[in-house]
Amino acid sequence: MKPKKAIDFTKIEWDAVDDSNLEFFFKEAVDYNDIVLNDINNLNNKAFQLLTVMFPALSAATGFLLTTWGKEGKEPIIIALVVACMGLGLIVASLLLAVFPRNVYPGRITPNIAFAGSLYKAKKAKLLADGIASYSAYIASNNGVLKYRSFFITAGAVGIFMVPLVTVAAFLICFLS
Repeated sequence: MKPKKAIDFTKIEWDAVDDSNLEFFFKEAVDYNDIVLNDINNLNNKAFQLLTVMFPALSAATGFLLTTWGKEGKEPIIIALVVACMGLGLIVASLLLAVFPRNVYPGRITPNIAFAGSLYKAKKAKLLADGIASYSAYIASNNGVLKYRSFFITAGAVGIFMVPLVTVAAFLICFLS
């Protein structure tokens, strides 16, 4: 369930929350963040798989365009290839934007962080409460990255289906006119 507005974790009375509940909420926050990170990883894998198909297709279309450029009687093919190259270029750009590095927060603590200050001296309840608040920010940020990447992968996938249709339409319009 998603809250309607952001929760101010500084106003929660953490002392009133039982330690076992704190542990449960902390574990749930960690698990949910791991799910979001796994979803981001899956999106990256899908984008890379699509890129392995789209780069060779763009290269082939560009190569064919360059070999037919300037030949008499090939104008409809040249126009269709220009449309295809532009469409494939936009698909590749969209997929590259989907995998473009953005800050993703795994939320794990390192020994350097734990022992750099007095964090190791803090009570367990304080550590869990601070961890829950931190994971809330991590999850919000990671969900933003997930939505960003999903948008560009969806745009690339739509382009994969639309480019051939637009290319054939451009070819037919040029060929029949």
